[in-house]
Amino acid sequence: MFEHSAAPDVAQLGSGSVETANDVVDRTVQIRCRVLRRIAKAPRKPTANKLAELPISVTSDPDNCDKWLLLLSFPFTCLGVRGQRACWQTTQG
Repeated sequence: MFEHSAAPDVAQLGSGSVETANDVVDRTVQIRCRVLRRIAKAPRKPTANKLAELPISVTSDPDNCDKWLLLLSFPFTCLGVRGQRACWQTTQG
């Protein structure tokens, strides 16, 4: 059900550079998908450890848009349900 994987780097989240807050929001919207409701017991601690690192990296350099993108994309890249896209993408034209 859940395969623990390390959070991807910014290059894996799509093409183009992330330079502004709008770029971060646009990229997050592009990768949005359904996420797991529950994390299985075994991968909870590694997932929590990885998630705990991300806010620390953002607060150490709050102007770095790449770090914000990694933080905001964590649920979709590490906890995403494969093969299912968000409903909003199919209803909006």
